[in-house]
Amino acid sequence: MEVRKMVIAIAVMMVVGAVVGTMIVGCGGGTSQVVPPDGDLVATYVGRAVCATCHGHIDNEYTEQGHGEDFRTTHGDQIEGYGGGCAPCHTTGMGESSGYVADGSTPHLEGIGCEECHGPGSQHAAEPSELNIAAVPTAETSCWDCHVAGGKHDLDSLRRAVTDADLRDSDPDGISVHHPQAPFLLGVYGYDRTDEPGSHRWVDNTCVTCHLNPDQSATPLHIGVPADHGEDSLHPDLTSCAYCHGSEGDSLALFEELEEDIIAQLIELGGEDPEDAGHPDHSAEGGLLAAFATANSIVMDANPDPNDPDVKAYKGARHNYMFVLADASWGTHNPEFAQALLEDARTLLED
Repeated sequence: MEVRKMVIAIAVMMVVGAVVGTMIVGCGGGTSQVVPPDGDLVATYVGRAVCATCHGHIDNEYTEQGHGEDFRTTHGDQIEGYGGGCAPCHTTGMGESSGYVADGSTPHLEGIGCEECHGPGSQHAAEPSELNIAAVPTAETSCWDCHVAGGKHDLDSLRRAVTDADLRDSDPDGISVHHPQAPFLLGVYGYDRTDEPGSHRWVDNTCVTCHLNPDQSATPLHIGVPADHGEDSLHPDLTSCAYCHGSEGDSLALFEELEEDIIAQLIELGGEDPEDAGHPDHSAEGGLLAAFATANSIVMDANPDPNDPDVKAYKGARHNYMFVLADASWGTHNPEFAQALLEDARTLLED
């Protein structure tokens, strides 16, 4: 009888344990803790909704930011379209254990969730502590993963110059650059140019400090200072600029002067956007690029003679043009590098 009671007690304990485990796993959006051979738990991805249970005010702010939009509703093509090429940077944890997979089993990890920057959160959700989550993620381990011009985590392969060999198999009008902020900051990946880091490269935790810094006097963002996740948080905060440039007014004047100069050079090279006066043409269908293509009978949507020196020159110039344009800072991330890229493009088209 005692044995029977013991068996029943053990069974009840197992059921209770399973229910509690299910509750914990349920909070994790369907994931479970991974236990490696050494017995230590490895954090897994739980999804943004779990983070919001404690950090609802931040989640509400983040919803208004470009990174935090509802991707299933507004940007579904960036998850499933383009051959899946966009998904690694528009989902959470793709390619990592317990991260997003494209078979429909991880809808809680669609979009750029909190854990894409702060790391998998199951341990933090179970026992909140700054010690088991990346409270202030570094630019190198978060922003740089995707803002690298190539695929996710592709920065190491971009620590070099782009050459004719890299552009050889692309149609002339197919030369483009996507999300290149990290290599631009580092001064790499330009056509026949590399290793020219700008001064902003050396700002402590560079992207986070300048773009997520709330209005908190002229002090760079450090651990313990809450970041701004709201609608305007991706715009640089002039209080961060003033820390090095004297005042917010001086910083704004420097930015506006550089922006005006870079935009003028881009329009000279690629023409003015016919639908957005005063802005450069993202298709590069005007300016020196279009004139050079016409003068040298370059076939834009084909690649009949990739070894033609004129085709090589056009591709190199267009690459630099697209690189500066796609960086989207109007040269601010690395002013000297931006000027050098555009000057090289102009030289290639004038030779």
